[in-house]
Amino acid sequence: MICQRFPLYQRGAALIVGLLMLVVMTLIGVSAMQTDLLEEKMAGNQRDLDLAFQAAESTLRDGENWLRDQTDEPVPDANATNGVFTFDALDANGSWWETIGNWDSSGTAFNDISGVNSAPLRVIEGAGFITDGSLTIGQNTGQTPRLLYRITARGTGGTDSARAIVQTIYAKRF
Repeated sequence: MICQRFPLYQRGAALIVGLLMLVVMTLIGVSAMQTDLLEEKMAGNQRDLDLAFQAAESTLRDGENWLRDQTDEPVPDANATNGVFTFDALDANGSWWETIGNWDSSGTAFNDISGVNSAPLRVIEGAGFITDGSLTIGQNTGQTPRLLYRITARGTGGTDSARAIVQTIYAKRF
């Protein structure tokens, strides 16, 4: 029988290698958690943006439906007493929608949206008219002109920091 002798002094290399592996695995785990948290925030922000866009789009369609249901021409005025502002009455530069305070004072709320932080708002402006013949030079059919309305809608998501603004031109012949 052969007796094997073990050295009396061990250097602990296995312990050092094990601790180094544990540190590396901890760093990988922390990095994965940070990446996961960032992706979760990005997904939440995208959800808020999608919700804001859907709220604005619904409000825009509500404005189009309101105009479609009008039997008499809503004459635009500067105070929008009938729901329609004169074109650029809110701001001569035409960029009034960039200021949030303008929405609060001039917008019409659309309250049929759930899950948003604040009710989406819309503004309708009379943008003029166009005759059928005006699209081709030298022709005029003599028909009633189509009235043009600019509808602008603003929606928010789950927070007010997620905002979407959509705009369309709607034409109607009365």
